[in-house]
Amino acid sequence: MRKKRSEQSEHDEMWMAAASGDKAIDFQKSALGTWWSILQGIAVATLVGKLPDLVAVIIEEQKWYLILFVIATFMIIVNVWIGNAWSILVWRWRLTLINTALQTLLGTATQLLCVYVEVPQYWFLALALLPISSIMIYRFSIYQKTILNTAIQTGRSLNTLYAVYAILCLVAAFTVSKYPTPLLHYIWGVVFVIAAGLSWKVQSDIMRTQRAQLNIP
Repeated sequence: MRKKRSEQSEHDEMWMAAASGDKAIDFQKSALGTWWSILQGIAVATLVGKLPDLVAVIIEEQKWYLILFVIATFMIIVNVWIGNAWSILVWRWRLTLINTALQTLLGTATQLLCVYVEVPQYWFLALALLPISSIMIYRFSIYQKTILNTAIQTGRSLNTLYAVYAILCLVAAFTVSKYPTPLLHYIWGVVFVIAAGLSWKVQSDIMRTQRAQLNIP
């Protein structure tokens, strides 16, 4: 009996050690990173699955502006994935229900982009969810004190840009719904391809700065 109790005690200690310290941090980061990759993988699969029908629509209905929305969607998925994956690496995010729900909301927004890539007014509404979700994640991270001190000021500046971006998305959704002309679709398509390119630049600069600050290879 004593031997069994001793073995059980050693077993409990082993599991407690695995659930604390660096191992616990690594596990939580790994779990969040895996879930995030699954969400973005679904988005990519959705976009790729729609490509054959999209090509047919573009050619048969002469909706060449949809090419711009496909390009913008691809660029946004890449940028959102790497931005969130980088945050999982450098921020002190915990594996919590609220944090996971916010990550899921952000992932769902990218999936909706792919679902509605051929319907611009809905695409813009889905796109508006991205900056809104990002602001919510930032505010929750401040509340939980899981954000890097060096990233707080950057986050405030980005939140302002996110707010402007969300408003721009809503304006675009309203205008293409009210005036669904090909020219307007081309204009907004070009605007958001450029915006996606600028987002890549901003994300790259943030990562470069944090690599230097945290000595990340």
